[in-house]
Amino acid sequence: MIRFGNRKSGRLACAAVLSVGMILLQACATIPTFSPRVMEDLDETFDVEAWWKAPNSMVGRKVELGGQLVQGVVKNGETFLVVLQLPIVDQLIYESFETHKPMKQYGIHYRATIDPKWLAAGNHIMVVGATLQTKTVLVSGTQQTIPFVNAECLHVWKSAGTAPPSLPLDTAAKFERLEQATYCTSGY
Repeated sequence: MIRFGNRKSGRLACAAVLSVGMILLQACATIPTFSPRVMEDLDETFDVEAWWKAPNSMVGRKVELGGQLVQGVVKNGETFLVVLQLPIVDQLIYESFETHKPMKQYGIHYRATIDPKWLAAGNHIMVVGATLQTKTVLVSGTQQTIPFVNAECLHVWKSAGTAPPSLPLDTAAKFERLEQATYCTSGY
């Protein structure tokens, strides 16, 4: 047992230890990518596999998706992105755990402009928004029909040329080192 002279100094020492412990706990905690307000009404039961099969039957669902940017275009004050879907684990984006499954693409429509430095192919992205009807887009010179999300908020990591982590171990530091930005519609 540790003794600290008198009761008052013992209480002060305990309070100091508890304060340091709380600070350390906060430092280790995962910081949310988006504010709780953005995450309100998120469809926690959204099945991305079912969305790929019948995207037009799942219009208007508020979802959170992650991925790697394939291409991005700013046109008439709006941003259109094509993203290779990757899973989100603990608010970070990972390579597919099922490497035998082909990864699929989806589109993001954001009703504002994004600085072009964030639109490089290979950057990692998270989006929260409502699912839309499929649209036909030109991807790497080929027309494709893909499902779309109307973005409320986007978070982009400037990670072009950096492979995403393949396992959720010790990877938060990798993403923290990358330059990143969040874009949200004016309501957020």
